[in-house]
Amino acid sequence: MKINRKKALVSIGLLILVALGMRSTLVGKITSVKSERRFNKLTVRNELVVVMFYDREKKKARDRKEREEQREYYDKLFAMFKSASKIFDYKEAEVKFLKVNLARKKAADLQHDFDIIETPTFMLFKDGSPVRDEKGAIAQLKGIVSREKLREFIDKYFEERIEEIMNQKEEIRRRRLEELRYRRYYYPYYYGYYPYYYRPYWGFGFGYGHGYHGW
Repeated sequence: MKINRKKALVSIGLLILVALGMRSTLVGKITSVKSERRFNKLTVRNELVVVMFYDREKKKARDRKEREEQREYYDKLFAMFKSASKIFDYKEAEVKFLKVNLARKKAADLQHDFDIIETPTFMLFKDGSPVRDEKGAIAQLKGIVSREKLREFIDKYFEERIEEIMNQKEEIRRRRLEELRYRRYYYPYYYGYYPYYYRPYWGFGFGYGHGYHGW
């Protein structure tokens, strides 16, 4: 009987951890997009998307020093973008982060589609459509920026929706926790052999309280 109780408590503990929000390691991961077709699929499939457009053509670097400078430049750029994708609120709201190299032939048309003049350029997409500013133009953040500057840009357009998603998830976790508590106190038990009007009787029922009666 004690073993069964221990197993039940372990199971409840694991369920509580899940209910409180064990996150998948895939959330917050940056996806590298190599074609316009793939880009369109991802922006439609995900509600909130942050995109970094850049132009990296390896043939442009003529000598070793130039190649090293170029590599250092993009290493810093990618590190900043990756750091932004790991912000808790964005992971919790499942904001998708994409990086698109416009130097690829299959992705080059995106530069004309969204009037990208310089790189890097950061853009936001909601339900498959580019986010627009107060004047109706496509919202863009251009040039090398810090993590904080990129976050300000994202929060300006996504903050309200992110808060809604986080509140919804918190409500789901709260309900799951209540269900687990209910199951902890109300559970089936087996009360075995029981005399009923002088005749043997076997049955089962539901128990209430802190004890674990088993089956």
